[in-house]
Amino acid sequence: MRPRRSALPAVLLAAVAFGLSSPALAVPITVQVDAIASGTFGGTSFTDAAVTFVATGDTDDIDDFGTAHRIINLSMSLTVAGLGSAVFTNATHSIVNHGTDRAGLADIDDNAGLMFVDDPIFDTYALDTSVGPIVGPVTFSTGFDFDTSGGPFEILGVLGGTATFTATVPEPGTLVILLGAFAAFGRRAPLDAGARSEP
Repeated sequence: MRPRRSALPAVLLAAVAFGLSSPALAVPITVQVDAIASGTFGGTSFTDAAVTFVATGDTDDIDDFGTAHRIINLSMSLTVAGLGSAVFTNATHSIVNHGTDRAGLADIDDNAGLMFVDDPIFDTYALDTSVGPIVGPVTFSTGFDFDTSGGPFEILGVLGGTATFTATVPEPGTLVILLGAFAAFGRRAPLDAGARSEP
């Protein structure tokens, strides 16, 4: 009689082998811009409140045009301290412009930049790796009511004239490394307590 063995290690090793041999897969990116700002949100005014924009996209969707790179976001949210959170209902994109050393977020439907941060690092950045937090001079659009699920949003001013840009992209191969660790653990793991011998 032989003890029953788990197929888990073999499955995980196969997944690791597939990950090592398959073409590179698209990687998600999260772009976050933070500032202390004043404006209106859902009909309520706010002054010097922490405002955070978080956009998610796919690095496989990077579009190069002229001196800029952009990704049309899969989603973008807004949080205003003390007033709550919402999602943008218009199409948005994350942009880096090498000509102006500027990176940030924009509303496609309104054809207006939401908030951008200036820094020389953006001269060579391409929205395909992690970067930041980068603190720099801020550029934003006034006179626009950006559409969100929580009502119109407008920026009237930014305290100190600066904002923070951060982009997060998972390191290549992270999933493969994790699968390998699980496979190694599976080889050392004892049989399930409830496993029985079979003839």
